[in-house]
Amino acid sequence: MPKEKTPQGGRPIRGDDTSTIPQISNIPEAVIEKLEREIQGVVFGGVSLIVNIRDGRLTYRIEKTVSILTET
Repeated sequence: MPKEKTPQGGRPIRGDDTSTIPQISNIPEAVIEKLEREIQGVVFGGVSLIVNIRDGRLTYRIEKTVSILTET
């Protein structure tokens, strides 16, 4: 059976996870702290961290979606 290929420099996301992410750079602590602040208070919705790579340079964007349910 052939060995599974991972992206160049890939490593597991979690210890038992088979998914991989490229090991390009560590995410700055300030970005993680901002992401964690955005997650607080979300009851129904989602918060995403998007990492863009251009010419080997990383940029980060946080997107937050909150659903609002109204009583009828």
